[in-house]
Amino acid sequence: MTGPTIVLSLAILTTAVSIYFHLKTRHLERMAMIENGMEQMPKRPTKVIPTFGMFCMGIGTALILGHFIDLVIDISHTTVLPGLICLCAGASLLIARKLNF
Repeated sequence: MTGPTIVLSLAILTTAVSIYFHLKTRHLERMAMIENGMEQMPKRPTKVIPTFGMFCMGIGTALILGHFIDLVIDISHTTVLPGLICLCAGASLLIARKLNF
């Protein structure tokens, strides 16, 4: 195996083990709360999906704007595209925050 393959394998293994222990610890904590008769915390509604959708829309908008700018103005797209992606993705997250997603 080469160096990058080993690093990637270790990263995937570490992530999987971390997720396993997180879920196991959360389960044990909930079981202990049930055994002691404590009230369980109500589940909060998740806001990840709409926010992620807005984030992806921002990146898509940036790609379309970058292509349009590349067609109209003869600027190197290697400088315009990363800036537009960051700008539009950040703007979409701010809009999602304002809309209380």
